[in-house]
Amino acid sequence: MLDIINRYKKEKEIVKSLLDDAPGRISFTSYLWTSLTTDGYMCLTCHFIDNNWTLQKRVLSYTFMPPPHSGLALSTKIHNLLCEWGLEGRVFSITLDNAYTNDLSVDTLRDELNLKDLLVCKGDHFHMRCCAHILNLIVQEGMKGVDPSIVKIRESVKYVKGSQARKHKFLECVSLVSSENKGLSQDVSTRWNSTYLMLQSVIHHRRAFQHLDLIDSNYKYCPSKVEWEKIEQFCSFLKVLYDSTLMFSGTNYPTIICIFCQYICVT
Repeated sequence: MLDIINRYKKEKEIVKSLLDDAPGRISFTSYLWTSLTTDGYMCLTCHFIDNNWTLQKRVLSYTFMPPPHSGLALSTKIHNLLCEWGLEGRVFSITLDNAYTNDLSVDTLRDELNLKDLLVCKGDHFHMRCCAHILNLIVQEGMKGVDPSIVKIRESVKYVKGSQARKHKFLECVSLVSSENKGLSQDVSTRWNSTYLMLQSVIHHRRAFQHLDLIDSNYKYCPSKVEWEKIEQFCSFLKVLYDSTLMFSGTNYPTIICIFCQYICVT
């Protein structure tokens, strides 16, 4: 245990030295989530340009976040971390999810830093909203009324994955229609991007599912021709949003310059 603590302290000093040498201001991203055991965790990451004009990122803290997860509590946590790392006076912006509590935490943190006149332009450009999260909220809202054909796809994947015998039979169908087996993805109800990946995998195996429908009387979920066309259209629509989300989620390049281009692609 002592070795781990010593290694942590050593690595922390290396990161501190790198940050001290960085010539400009530093931007931050923070994310709060709850685990399956209902424990809260918060991650704070810094993003900056080094002396070689290379975009760098470093995770400064990945820590337990006890309740309450209020705006004041989040603001206090982030402010304490900034002070711990000696970065209170070098903040440019912070990017957070588009949540109400984050609005409160940013307002509190901005006021705290402005008291010491530490922000650029009094913090007018301090708060950045996560475009990937906003896009995710838009898609989730639009998918509330899921088309019955999507339900059939979901049930088809569940059916094949339901037993080893069904998996084996499906693989035989894949082989018979001379299709490359790329596997099937099961979606998660809270993650629309997983629905896109599921549709993509099923469309690739369309003929295999159609053949399974012919040889397996227990398989009741094969989409009709019209439904397959709907699925392909919907998948094409989601691909644009999926690609935009990936673009917004990049960490090795500036993403703010991508916003208008991706907006045009989506609209």
